[in-house]
Amino acid sequence: MKIFVSDRLQEQFPEVWAALPWIEAIVSENIWVRDFMPIQVGDHYVKFGYDAAGEGAPPNELFYHDLGRLELNDILLDGGNIQMIGGKAFVTDIVFEKNDGPFTRKGLHHHLEAALECEVVVIPNDDDDFYGHADGILAAGPGNTVFINSKATHKKAITKKLNKMGHEVVALPCPREKMPYYDSLSAFGYYINLLVVDDTIYFPTFDVKEDDEVESILSAVAMKVRPVPCRKLSMRGGCVHCVTREYR
Repeated sequence: MKIFVSDRLQEQFPEVWAALPWIEAIVSENIWVRDFMPIQVGDHYVKFGYDAAGEGAPPNELFYHDLGRLELNDILLDGGNIQMIGGKAFVTDIVFEKNDGPFTRKGLHHHLEAALECEVVVIPNDDDDFYGHADGILAAGPGNTVFINSKATHKKAITKKLNKMGHEVVALPCPREKMPYYDSLSAFGYYINLLVVDDTIYFPTFDVKEDDEVESILSAVAMKVRPVPCRKLSMRGGCVHCVTREYR
């Protein structure tokens, strides 16, 4: 497995960079590689539309052709709003808002499933997440485990849906009230924004007592758990999952 990050991560957040020793850097002003890098679909890659929203330009599309066969797709869909769980793609309904006009909801759903070559499960956007990304709500864990943000607006309904699919749902705390200063765009407390690499979970920490609680929760279901200091990074709007992109 290859894990990519922006080369700017080392300069801007060296503590995060140091906690991810196996990464490969790409040249990019934008550190949120999860959102703009292509999605791996079988033996090829799909590059959805991306709005940088003032975060700096991602690499030229020519870069992505080095990965392998690349398909460009006009649908606006940030990578942070695609969580692959049990062979299905979970996205929030903000995808309909971002693509209002070119498609009907049914048509957009069909196009997404064709592009991702799997069933697409649409879940409600979280009221507290400005970006509307699925990776602020849930994350795939080892085996049939799925982690969910304990403060997700629609936690009960999403948990019920996952249970029906045969998943064991484990809630992770989200102490947003402990952020050093209030910022509605902050990802402070979002332990859910973790990264699973083979048998290891890399999870964000925020220098609060919940760090130890989350490490215990994750250790109960994973062989290895590694903390990644994200207190400063989270105040920019993301954590571990947001600044990484993995390919097999």
